Amino acid sequence: MSAGPGVEDPGMRFPRPAPWLSLLLALIVLAGISALVVHAGREGGGGPPAPGTRASARTPAPARPESGAGRTRRRMAELSLRREPLYRGSEHRPLVALTFDDGPGRDTMRVLSALNRLRVRATFFVIGRQLAGRERELRAIVAHGDALGVHSWSHPDLTTLPPARVRAELLGTRNAIRRITGGDPVLYRPPYGAVDATVMASVAGARMVPVLWDVDGADWAEGATPKTLRRTVLAEVRPGSIILLHDGGGRRGVTARALPAIVAGLRARGLRPVLVTELLERDPPPSQAPAPPARPGSDPGR
Repeated sequence: MSAGPGVEDPGMRFPRPAPWLSLLLALIVLAGISALVVHAGREGGGGPPAPGTRASARTPAPARPESGAGRTRRRMAELSLRREPLYRGSEHRPLVALTFDDGPGRDTMRVLSALNRLRVRATFFVIGRQLAGRERELRAIVAHGDALGVHSWSHPDLTTLPPARVRAELLGTRNAIRRITGGDPVLYRPPYGAVDATVMASVAGARMVPVLWDVDGADWAEGATPKTLRRTVLAEVRPGSIILLHDGGGRRGVTARALPAIVAGLRARGLRPVLVTELLERDPPPSQAPAPPARPGSDPGR
């Protein structure tokens, strides 16, 4: 007699599976799920190809855009490989660069204040041994948006020194600037504009650009006045010029007083003062022959 609906027939019972068989079935199911997940990830480019298989073509991730500072440093490193001093930019753009040497000094803040009122940025080439006690000036230069360059540690004629001393003069000042401001200068101006193969090798080894000038404002000259400074600069300047002035090495109040007239004269000619790095980056100079020697009576301490 058969059992009614919902009633178990004792004669039709099936044997229970062994425990090891249940475990094996569970492992097989888990392995299948894992394989499906990995396959889906590879189809979406989410992981590397399995060993022994060909990687499927995938769209490369977009490259990170290069920062402005990174682009400038790369461009300056390229220019440093020329192993030649740069006296100016080219003449393709109406840009010029105001530069100040031999600081920081007693008149650096006056020069900086004048630049601030004029809304002009400039490049300051500093002497390492003068930085102690003048940290405020150095940080103010950076805060204003101006650039710092190296002008040696003790202002010697580098062409008279052995290679190790040349490197010490350069790197000692660069390291001091790094320590005080956290910045990393990429420009170098040799004292007196004196360069030779040894100096060029040391500067190139540090991936720095040797920057000289093609316009000397002669603010070092005895009897200099704001009027004579303006006349001297505007008589020689042209697009691409790098203008030499001073904020140290003596009393430079005359330089600070001359800046409004100098900048007004530049702007009247359609010339815009920018940082040296901006000038060299936006208007790259051709390979340059050495500039003519300084005029007789030029400042022996610049």
